[in-house]
Amino acid sequence: MSLFKTSTIGMLVLVGAATSAFAHDGRRLEHIQAHQRSAIESGRWNGSITKREQRALLAEQERIDAMRRRAKADGRVTARESHEIRSAQRVARAHILEERSNGRVNYWRRWKAKRGL
Repeated sequence: MSLFKTSTIGMLVLVGAATSAFAHDGRRLEHIQAHQRSAIESGRWNGSITKREQRALLAEQERIDAMRRRAKADGRVTARESHEIRSAQRVARAHILEERSNGRVNYWRRWKAKRGL
């Protein structure tokens, strides 16, 4: 092979690798959001999350969804955007865990959940 062909192929491989490295998969971000919403709903159902706490946590989830929609608006989620969204998701996860274990409970829901009503 000539030097020109080798360098051209090498350049194409490099560009292809760089492009795939910069494009982040949004499915993982969506999966985490779904899991967090499920945890909020589960906490509300078993009484460990009150209605007020649920509203605050769902509002936080909506803000993260808005971040994700803005990031995907151009068709690509960059590494920086992905990092910011993941950081917001980590904070939201900490808030969910905090609200589920803060001791405020809805005893009626907890009683119903124990009996499977």
